[in-house]
Amino acid sequence: MSTEDHAAEISLILASMEDGKSLRAACADAGVSTPAFLRWVDADRELQEQYARAREEQADTNADEILSI
Repeated sequence: MSTEDHAAEISLILASMEDGKSLRAACADAGVSTPAFLRWVDADRELQEQYARAREEQADTNADEILSI
């Protein structure tokens, strides 16, 4: 199976992470195991880049949240 077969789940996971959710929580919300998602990332260069950007946005979102407390 290619990552194209899981585009909706991947999109949901990345968007959730950008909103500050952890990878584990984002995967759970999408109904995907964390190891399965990471296998998809390992197998797809474009997804690796999207995941890296989502992690950066996640860090910024969480930092903003911390600063507002």
